Amino acid sequence: MAGKDAEIAELQCRMRESQEKVDSLEINLEAGKQKAESAVANAVLNSVELDQTVAALTVATRHMGHHEGYIKCASHIDVALLKKWNASHCSVNAEVEKGFSQAQERYNTLSLPIMDLVSDALQHDDYVKQLKAIFEVTETQELSDDEEDDAGDDGEE
Repeated sequence: MAGKDAEIAELQCRMRESQEKVDSLEINLEAGKQKAESAVANAVLNSVELDQTVAALTVATRHMGHHEGYIKCASHIDVALLKKWNASHCSVNAEVEKGFSQAQERYNTLSLPIMDLVSDALQHDDYVKQLKAIFEVTETQELSDDEEDDAGDDGEE
């Protein structure tokens, strides 16, 4: 009977160790998922293509707001002066609307290279290895860029 108790105790000990390993692996898996999500988000948010497209859309939106404000103001002048205000000499014209539409279309159809890489990686059987390779390179490049920035910030003007 003592032999069976020892065997049961040994099996329970192994089971606890196995459970601890599983828990540790689950924690590592969750941390890996969070790191991957963070890497994708940073890659998207730090993309030059996104920055340029959003900047162009912001400028076009501002121009569109000025255009609409000018049109509204001109309509008030029309009413006050009881005649049509001549705005032909003004830079506010249909080109503003066209520029806004084009900027909006570029934003709506924006394709980020990092997302193309991620999509391609997900098509492979070894997608985890592919994704690690993509983001290891990205992190290494970011570190190199940071090191260059630090080297340039030595206080000299």
